[in-house]
Amino acid sequence: MSSPSKIASSEEMSSTASELLMSGRRHLNSGNFQQAASLLSQACGLYSKLHGETDPVCGGAYLDYGIALLELAKLENEVLSYSLEGLELQASSSPSQDEMVESPEKVPEDEKPDVVKIVGEAIEENFVKFEKIAKLHCLYDGEESSEDEEEDEVAEQSPSKAAVSSPSKEMETAEDVSNLEVAWEMLEMARIVFIKQAAASQGAEKVVAESKVCSALLALGEVSHEGGEFKQAEEDVSSCLAKRKELLPADSRSIAETLFVLAMIQAALGKDSEAEASLVKAIAVLKDRAGNIGKMEVSGFMAQELEDLDIIVAEIEEKIAQLKGEVVTEVEGQESKMSSSPSKRKMSSSPSKLQDSSKAPRLDLQAAVVGGSSGPGAL
Repeated sequence: MSSPSKIASSEEMSSTASELLMSGRRHLNSGNFQQAASLLSQACGLYSKLHGETDPVCGGAYLDYGIALLELAKLENEVLSYSLEGLELQASSSPSQDEMVESPEKVPEDEKPDVVKIVGEAIEENFVKFEKIAKLHCLYDGEESSEDEEEDEVAEQSPSKAAVSSPSKEMETAEDVSNLEVAWEMLEMARIVFIKQAAASQGAEKVVAESKVCSALLALGEVSHEGGEFKQAEEDVSSCLAKRKELLPADSRSIAETLFVLAMIQAALGKDSEAEASLVKAIAVLKDRAGNIGKMEVSGFMAQELEDLDIIVAEIEEKIAQLKGEVVTEVEGQESKMSSSPSKRKMSSSPSKLQDSSKAPRLDLQAAVVGGSSGPGAL
């Protein structure tokens, strides 16, 4: 029989894990991915310690933690891309009779100082973003990382400091392990947990678990896309798309979202015609949704969603024009978040409001019953 102290300790750990999870999700939804990853890492550690690493309770935390790490990896790649773009622009504008050297190994010794200077200047121009990345190296170092006052109070309430700062053996990774690698590990664990949960469930609970499997698959596809594993990314996202078509209404924004992500991967593979076809299908889904909403009694939320859908469709049409090599302009009055990244082949992974449920809630019945993950990974 468990002693009262052990029961109290377990209850306290469970409460702390829940607080860390909720706080981490708030940071994830607000775009503070570094803080979100730190808090969600601690939550995962406590949940796995309390319930075991493959318990269904851990699945949502794994998914959110993986998504937070994925967003951090995207930020890292974005900063690197902008830095390289700055290097190219400054080098091309500087007078030089020598040809551009493609391989760093071929750079003459006397030119290396100049190259280093150019790279430094390029990074300085993007210092705001670079400064965020510099802080990421403290994520897995308990001595160097610092938390906000709110999260400090939560951590101090933990019954075991070691349990919070050292989530699990899988999370005690070497310093050179990237956020993208850890993101893949956590998302794969989430997928396995949700598959087991779906197999042991029936009815609405089974639908919820299968929907979460789709969320994990989509995120895994984005991890592979970000890491340059485009074939694997296409396979995962295609599986997600097929499953979502089975689970969700034909006009689901989640289906449109998946089609868009698939299109970006197809574009990265050089399959421009297939990418264009996927984007056209995404537009058809969104227009079908707008038509169905128009048949209902319009409320404030629905009016906002109709406005959002118009913006999303315009941005996707802009992407189609980019694939065709046409000159496009931003949607008037809107800051486009779908514009091409500095990489020539790789476009952004999601339109600006395709996943935005804060302003206009989705009307999918399955999405309405999905619980556990209120962050970007939620359907």
